[in-house]
Amino acid sequence: MKNMKVIHGHIGCGRVARNHIDGFLCAGAEIRWICDLIERKAKNLARFCPNARITTDYREILNDPDVHSVSIAVDHEHHFQIACDALLADKHVLLEKPIALKIEEAEELVRIANKRKKILAVVSQHRFDPLVRNVKRIIDMGGIGDISSISCTLVATRNADYYTQSYWRGSLKGEGGSALINQGYHLIDLMVWMGGKVKEVSGAWATKKLRGVIETEETFCGILKYHNDALGTLNVTLTGQQMWNTRILVVGTEGNIEFDINMPNKIYSMNLKSNIKNIVSVPKVRHTVIHPPGIPYYSVSHRQQITEFVNCIVTGRSVSVNGNEAKKTLEVILALYESAKTQSFKYLPYRGDSYGKRGTSCEWGETCY
Repeated sequence: MKNMKVIHGHIGCGRVARNHIDGFLCAGAEIRWICDLIERKAKNLARFCPNARITTDYREILNDPDVHSVSIAVDHEHHFQIACDALLADKHVLLEKPIALKIEEAEELVRIANKRKKILAVVSQHRFDPLVRNVKRIIDMGGIGDISSISCTLVATRNADYYTQSYWRGSLKGEGGSALINQGYHLIDLMVWMGGKVKEVSGAWATKKLRGVIETEETFCGILKYHNDALGTLNVTLTGQQMWNTRILVVGTEGNIEFDINMPNKIYSMNLKSNIKNIVSVPKVRHTVIHPPGIPYYSVSHRQQITEFVNCIVTGRSVSVNGNEAKKTLEVILALYESAKTQSFKYLPYRGDSYGKRGTSCEWGETCY
């Protein structure tokens, strides 16, 4: 299997598609197919892999017995159905986030992947940023003691054209939300990855600048309480003047680290336990900047995640961000949305039921508002 050439098909030619094509080419895969409902978009993407075949029907890719894997980068609403069809066609799947819009759908994809013995990976490219991985390693080594709090902020800008030129963005049906499930997803994913199991959440949303343009939220604030009693705070807004700006502060009982997931990643401050400080080295700025193939703030770490995905197809190993990992992030996001909708705390595991409604007693000792 070592010399196996992975043959791949890509489905969905939107904003992030260029990163997928670049990643698979860097990983040494052959891109056999490119698919989009709009043929012109597929042809435009095919400029980067001229031997690829063009189709407007993803089933044509699934019917090709030579294809080992597909990447899916379509509207959120269709993640589940296309991924389900691909797994049932015995293709390995790399799925853009989120894994689905319902917990039951995520669980079904995991079940099918396990039954078919196929890889189901979900894009979480910032888990593969070299600096972020070093931060996670320091936390796991106990470099800041036990985590007390994780504070995450994202300020970005999205104008009306971003939504009106899309058939699905900003709609409840097509996107399932906006600021939280799309842009804020990256922060929640890291909060779950770094902080561990979440016990309960509370959230609030607002739309002012884009009111009348989108059905969904442009600003979201949330609180997470972890099983180890650490707290997490999230503030995401699409009303800023910057295209993409993040700040993540992880405070422990014996130190703290503050960094971002911009391009390139940067450490702002790092105070570690003395016994850890002497054995780890994380540069404050990553000086070697690799220019991303697509939109700059997507970074270049699709390459690392896709390389892992391709290597796991060849070797039979498991990917690090599988369906179960992606389901953890989705569960927190859906619970936050339900909390904002019902103005109440939500307890995990979350399965879509509306418990903890107004006027009931909450675990934190207060009445739910």
